[in-house]
Amino acid sequence: MNLNETMRDTAKMLTRCLPDRVYLSIAYRAKLGRKLNLNAPKTFNEKIQWVKLNMHDPALNTLVDKYLVKDVVASFIGKDYIIPTIGAWTSFDDIDFSTLPDQFVLKCNHDSHSVVICQDKKKLDYVAAKKRLNGGLKRNYFWHGREWAYKDVKPLIIAEPYIADQNDELVDYKFFCFKDFVDCVMVCSDRKSGNPKFYFVDREWNVLKYNKRAIEDPNGFAVDKPKNLDKMFELAKELSVFSKMPFVRIDLYNVDGKIYFGEFTFSPDNGMDPNILKETDEHFGKLMHLQ
Repeated sequence: MNLNETMRDTAKMLTRCLPDRVYLSIAYRAKLGRKLNLNAPKTFNEKIQWVKLNMHDPALNTLVDKYLVKDVVASFIGKDYIIPTIGAWTSFDDIDFSTLPDQFVLKCNHDSHSVVICQDKKKLDYVAAKKRLNGGLKRNYFWHGREWAYKDVKPLIIAEPYIADQNDELVDYKFFCFKDFVDCVMVCSDRKSGNPKFYFVDREWNVLKYNKRAIEDPNGFAVDKPKNLDKMFELAKELSVFSKMPFVRIDLYNVDGKIYFGEFTFSPDNGMDPNILKETDEHFGKLMHLQ
């Protein structure tokens, strides 16, 4: 371990001594450049912080677990919407790759970045994959943004089938849900290019000026409207109501008309998203009722 890594790890350990409220106030100012109002939160980002500190329903531990949540969602909307789990392990060394198909996805069940996509098992960089996934297993995602729901999730590596549309693309459809109201969907595309695009659109597939991308590149949105978009909005609403939370982002996929559940996300960008506009932060804040 070099000096920079040692200093970084030391800093992480020191910040863990800070109470959640203090840590979030410091992180919020550092990320967004303004003071966090927790006594009377008004904006979306502020209310996300309030939820993290005050809403600790044990059911959230299961809803954010990418492994356990599948059975919960399957029992509610049906197993046809679930991406099957091929296997689950507590260590990379426990994986028997001979039992996996030629194409698959490995991911940790408790964080957002520990993902390995394999389109050809013969070309998989096992050393890099092991480093990424075992590193993820050691990470308690709670400390990243004090998101209470992740604190007690048991870390696992899970394997799923590789899925993509006819263009070998997997577009994310992220529905912003406020209890029984779904305001919009953020469409995430072009991930394989290394320069992913994020656009907010409404039910009619009109681009909304909710984030910086829509302002800077208003004509850059090129994803076709799914024919069953109404069904996706319906599922997002049902899952939002099921969660019993004032806000949840329901992530879905649509592969050539086949809808798959992705995950529940209660704190997008840790509630410190610098890419949504000030007006969007205020708009979402008005939609998000804490009581």
